[in-house]
Amino acid sequence: MTAPSSGGAASPEPTDPGAGWHGVESDGVQLKAPPAWDVRMEDGVHYVLSTPKDEQGFRDGFATLMTGSTLAASTDELASTSRESVIGDYSDVERLDDVQFRGTKFFHIQATGESRTYDLYGALLDGGTEVSVHWSFAGETSRKKIDKYINEVMATFKFAG
Repeated sequence: MTAPSSGGAASPEPTDPGAGWHGVESDGVQLKAPPAWDVRMEDGVHYVLSTPKDEQGFRDGFATLMTGSTLAASTDELASTSRESVIGDYSDVERLDDVQFRGTKFFHIQATGESRTYDLYGALLDGGTEVSVHWSFAGETSRKKIDKYINEVMATFKFAG
């Protein structure tokens, strides 16, 4: 396991989720979410993976999986462009240390706003394919809980391109 970056999620060893996990695939990028999560295609283009409902029926947050072609020549260039593109009421946007999920290096951008937190993990894959997983959580969700959710899903990352 790679140590977590300051304020960021750790990079766990590969995991083989059990039965009932929801699998999604886009441009050869595969992720899985635990059974209690809601997974759906949005606008016929992006997958949205929503955390389990709490006791009141609310979800802490969600992730959006996006893939596509990019002209970025490196992960650093992709991270720089992505950092500049963060929109919303976020007062603090910073790039944290890169992390590895199943041997793929992802940049990590984290932002904090009045009512939401935002984590972006992105990577430049073979053949000029970009993958980004945008995570958004209610502001009252603890960092520990956020990192647990992120690690559950990101540990299942696989590129079969």
